[in-house]
Parts: sequence; C-alpha cells; structure tokens
Amino acid sequence: ATTDGLLVLPLTRQRALASPGDGRGRGRAAPTADADATRFGGKKLLRAAAARRPAQLRLNRPEFESYLSTTVRFGTPAKAFELVVDTGSSATYVPCHDCTHCGKHLHGRRFDPRASSTSKPVRCKTKRDCRCGALQCQCAGGRCKYAIRYKEGSASRGRLFTDRVMLGAGANGSSPSSPSSKPSLLEGKVRFGCAAYESGLIFQQKADGLLGLSKARVSVLNQIASASKVPGANAFAVCASPTSGFLAIGQGTTAEEFPFCEAAVVRVPYMYNRRIKRKHLYAVALKSMAVGAAMVGGNAGGRDRDHPPVAVVVDTGSTLSYLPEGMHAAFVSRVDEALPAGSARAPRQLVSHRGDVCYTVGRDTRVGDFPQVRLSFSSGGAATGTNANASPSSPNATLALGPQAYLYQQTNRLRQKMYCLLFHPSKASEALLGSVMLENVLVGFDNDKHLLSFRRCRCDQWAQEAEERRASGT
Repeated sequence: ATTDGLLVLPLTRQRALASPGDGRGRGRAAPTADADATRFGGKKLLRAAAARRPAQLRLNRPEFESYLSTTVRFGTPAKAFELVVDTGSSATYVPCHDCTHCGKHLHGRRFDPRASSTSKPVRCKTKRDCRCGALQCQCAGGRCKYAIRYKEGSASRGRLFTDRVMLGAGANGSSPSSPSSKPSLLEGKVRFGCAAYESGLIFQQKADGLLGLSKARVSVLNQIASASKVPGANAFAVCASPTSGFLAIGQGTTAEEFPFCEAAVVRVPYMYNRRIKRKHLYAVALKSMAVGAAMVGGNAGGRDRDHPPVAVVVDTGSTLSYLPEGMHAAFVSRVDEALPAGSARAPRQLVSHRGDVCYTVGRDTRVGDFPQVRLSFSSGGAATGTNANASPSSPNATLALGPQAYLYQQTNRLRQKMYCLLFHPSKASEALLGSVMLENVLVGFDNDKHLLSFRRCRCDQWAQEAEERRASGT
C-alpha cells in the first residue's frame, strides 16, 4: 500500500433511490415517526411511506433524500463502484456477478471475482477464521459468508473475498489529489462482501454498495492501516455540503492544507465506556447543551455521577440527528422559549408527520432569527470513559451550530412557512449527529490519536478548485 501526501476524494450527494419516481417520501426523506425504528447507528435510509406525505408539503432541503458517496476500485484489473460513505457501519460490500436479487444501482456494475487475478475467497474451518468482528458471519462449506439486516427491513448477504481495494489516483476516472495537486493513492488487500442478495432500500438505492468506515477492525481503512503500516491511513475527515464535499485520508487535515476552512478547531477524545453499546461507533461525551443562553441540561462539570455525560455518536451514514427522549423534550422546551417574534408551535394537523416539531413563522422571519445551539464536550477523564492514550483535546471543546444546521423549512397545506427541527427523539440512550446537521463542518476521525475534531469549512470549495485545476490543466 502506498500514500503520497494527503489523499482527498470527492464526495457527491446522490438521490437515495435508483428511480426518481420512488424518491418522493422514501429513502433518506424528511423526518418521520418511523425514524427511530430504522436503526439509528446502522443503515439509516429512512422509510417514510409516500402515502403519508401530504401532496402540499414542500421541503427546502433536498439533501434529505440523498446520501454521501465516493468511488472505490476493486480487483485486478480494477473495477470502479460508487459506495455510500458511512462512519456508522463496519462492512464494505458490492453486488456480486451471480447475485440473484440485486438492484440496478447507478451503473449496474457487478464484481466478478473470477475476472480478478488477485481475488481470493475467504476460507474457513470455523466462524472464527472469518475474523468478522462486529459483522454477522458464518462458515459454510469452507467459505465465509456475511449477512447484514437493518432495522428498517433492508438486508445484504453474500460471500467474503480478499482483493485489492484502491482509493484515489483515478478511482473515478480522474486523479483526486490534495489542494497542492499531489497525486495520491491508498490501496491494500482488504476483506469485503460480495453480495448475492439485497432487499429493501439496499436494493433500491442508487449506490452500488457501502464503504464502512467505523472503528471496527474490519473497516477498510483499519484493514489497510493494520496490514501495511501506512502512516496516517488510520485518520480521515469528512466534509459535506448540500451538493458535494470531500473525504480526506491522512494526518494532514489542517487549515494549511485546506485554506477554505477556518483555523479554529475543536478536538474531543473518543468516549469508551459501557454506555456505548456499539463499540465500533465514533462517540464523544456531551457534558452540556444550550439553546441561546439557556441550558438544556447535561453534566456541566463532567464528573457528576447523578448526571453523567451523554454519549454522542457522529455518523455520516445517518441523514438526521437524534437526542434521547428526555433530552429532546428539554431541547424543544428551550427552543419554544426562544422563538422569534410572531412564531408559534405549529398545530399537529399542520405537521406532515406525527412526532415532528414545527413552528409557523411570520412572512419576514428568517432561519437566522432562531437561536444558536452550543454542544459542549468533555475534554476527557475517567468519568467519561475516554482513552488514557488520547492526544490532548481542546480546553473549551464547544461546537456551535447555527439555526440553519438544526432547522429545515416546509410549506404547509395552508401555504404557511414553517421551520421544523432536525433533532428527533430516540429511545436509545445515545445522541447522534448526522450528515445534514454537520454540513460545512470538516469532521476528523483520528484512530491513532483517539480524537474527533470539528472545523468550520466551505465543503464545496474543494470540488470547485479541483474542477478549475482540471480545466486549466494544472
């Protein structure tokens, strides 16, 4: 495996479903009462039945029906696939040549291990030989097989293979590079799934498959970093905008590398304790939350045993964001108290989906009239279960979210403008920050230093500069 400087891959926002006609109210659609039932923390393509969306509803945030994807190549000769970038999943899989029930997807491509000179099936005598970690695997007929089923009903299952996997340096027909135009390539022998069956939203989505980037050992970057000892391969960052963005791999995600990002950075150590049920997820400790000047609650001191910090999962594969039910109720109350003049909680009959919280506003009210939300994270210590080997975090680890991050606009059946909350209640004990709420934030995941980082950034600027370089031939 090789790297040459910082590897930067373009991200695109694809419509969630293969057929545009299927996308209205399905896929990663507007928030629904079913949201918590669709497995927050796994595949989060939300299943909002089209019949439940009133025809009069208009969303002003089209990225709700989308996901972030990038191009990855498999095998020798290499074949390109478009994969969902998901830090909340461990598995990487593509449709297999002999799949009996796989969707058409974006390009209709299939991976044929027989056509790759470097492909090998993962053989086994027992399940332990498959080294699947968090994945559900079995050893059948001397071959390792995987099966993944998501709570919203979709599934992927098939066989495991080992083959070359390449990110960058022409993975999408061009030469992704750092802003300094240095060509980059990251490749290695990786175990991944070759799907023989897909169902539900996995079957319907445009993307060919999924790129799992969780902390689990079976995630692609962890496999490459572990096998090759490539410096920096275990650190990456995701920067998403409503239309595009980039995935950066390496330790160089600094303001110098990305001049269109702000210099200020918030660094927070990973959270490790028994309150994190899914150990492969990226979680940090939230000690307090504020709406404007009013505290929502939490553990302001970070060491209060009666009010321990709340675990917050950061997950690029989730469109929406979630708070535990009690915390969500307190958050809504604080927003109610800080409404702009002329605004009021929308009556239930005007809200498109049961459980949504929306506000009717005056004609001249803008989203910027709503208060800012501040998330204050713990800087570490035994009380939060952070890793003792983590690098130093920011002394004042606070992420400020403007109202455009946690609100989206609707027009109800009375043609009134409404703003609705992107935070939704969850029965889980953790909170979750999804990709829409973190738009135009460079989110760093450093598995060597055990740190998450947040940096304000114009995430579509890299794609614009890359296009200008291609046009000028530089």
